[in-house]
Amino acid sequence: MSYEVLTETVEIDGEKYEIRLLDAIHGYRVYVKLLNAVGGALEGAGSLKGSSKGELALKTIGAALKNLSPELAEELRSTFAKTTCIVKPDGKKPELKDVFLTHFRGRYAHMSKWLFACIKANFADFLAEGSSEGGPSPLEALKAMFQEKPPTASTGSSSES
Repeated sequence: MSYEVLTETVEIDGEKYEIRLLDAIHGYRVYVKLLNAVGGALEGAGSLKGSSKGELALKTIGAALKNLSPELAEELRSTFAKTTCIVKPDGKKPELKDVFLTHFRGRYAHMSKWLFACIKANFADFLAEGSSEGGPSPLEALKAMFQEKPPTASTGSSSES
């Protein structure tokens, strides 16, 4: 029996990465750990105060990242480095795990972008802009909770003389 290896190629800051999606068993393990890590932050997001939608979103993301343990961060880095290769202009594709130490040296923001791209590629159905059934994705439903509500029309009458 043959299993298809699904990949997604992304470009980050002018560099191309080929991300091989995790198989369902490994992917589910990572998915559950991520949900556990950020779940508490999302649960408390309703009590956060912010002057704008953007400020509230930043506070929520910050709270979620605060719940990401160093052990889970290392597991994510290690797991995704094993399933990513760099696509060089000459067509060569070195495995990221083999060049990781030097490739991201001094480029931690770039590394974070790559890590988020791996999460997005592997968990697209959770992060997608709509579900296959036509309803909102789980992330869209979360985002909707933080959107500002439009002002409601007054039902009272005003009398002018």
